[in-house]
Amino acid sequence: MSKRTAHVFAVTLALVGCGGQDPQIGPQGPVGPTGATGATGATGATGQPGSSGAPGAPGAVGPQGPSGSARTLAFTPVNAALSPTEKQSVYATPKITIDGREITTAYRTELRSGQSLGNEIFGRLVKKNGQPVLAADNSQFISNYADFSSLLKVGTKIFEVTHFETTPAAMYLTELTQDANGALTPVSTRPIDFSSVEGLWTPCAGSVSPWNTHLGSEEYPSDARAFENATQVSQLGSADRGMLRYFDLDPATATIAQAKAVYTPYRYGFLVEVAVDAGGATTVKKHYAAGRRALELAYVMPDRKTVYLSDDGSNDGLYMFVAKTAGDLSEGQLYAARWFQPARRTAAPTSTGSRSDRAPPTRR
Repeated sequence: MSKRTAHVFAVTLALVGCGGQDPQIGPQGPVGPTGATGATGATGATGQPGSSGAPGAPGAVGPQGPSGSARTLAFTPVNAALSPTEKQSVYATPKITIDGREITTAYRTELRSGQSLGNEIFGRLVKKNGQPVLAADNSQFISNYADFSSLLKVGTKIFEVTHFETTPAAMYLTELTQDANGALTPVSTRPIDFSSVEGLWTPCAGSVSPWNTHLGSEEYPSDARAFENATQVSQLGSADRGMLRYFDLDPATATIAQAKAVYTPYRYGFLVEVAVDAGGATTVKKHYAAGRRALELAYVMPDRKTVYLSDDGSNDGLYMFVAKTAGDLSEGQLYAARWFQPARRTAAPTSTGSRSDRAPPTRR
């Protein structure tokens, strides 16, 4: 067989092999696993703001409020004092007009420093032993710096507690009577004994507590470090030297050892409370837990626990004392206001409270 014949035969065989019935389609295979999530597409452009809705219908008119009543207060003018005599006189407006109604007023002197009442002289300073404080020439010290007076009604009696802003200081209890027109007249006076707390230091403003006691203050306490470092009395401040007289020491002749044996600045700079009973007996307390500072004023809030304390020093602070028990200022928590000034001076500063956990100073 030639090569050409063999080739044709092979092709024929191949054609014959493909010739039978069409094969059947097999069953569909199982679904393959899910492919990996594609990358997140780019964020589309922000849509345009929607148009404003139509205004709502006006609400119904509210009911008519109650009629207000304007109140007015006016004082009849008082001419300025010009002459020396006028400048030494006391002036008060003769009339006050309240809501169109005139009320006659007048200034009435109740009691003056140096005035005798019974066996006492109002405003006279006394030592720890109750005897008058004497100057180098043996003259008595009479303070004319009455800074605050409390009026306390106890039972059927009226008492006035007056403190004098000197060092050593004085505080007087005066019993008053009141007539039908309201005028007060002193019938007796006496100095209050502060020997249990080693005397009183430069009391300034005061207030009446909600439980009817006199709340005083002791401002500008002495520099205790300077006192401790002093080696002679002449190095002490003038108030320190003045306080020595309370302990019957003459600052001109006393030694520093004598001064330090009886006096220490740590006893002063506190909230002072004086209670008066119906018989005129007084109870004196200094509230050390409320802190030591140049106390100007202590004012108790209606809750009888919260007390705001202002400071009369330079660049000092505002304090809040919260008593543990209402009506008792001997124990509690002291806070100081902290102020934060923003960088811009035109912005208002903010404030917050800062709790003080310091123990009260030791009494010496």
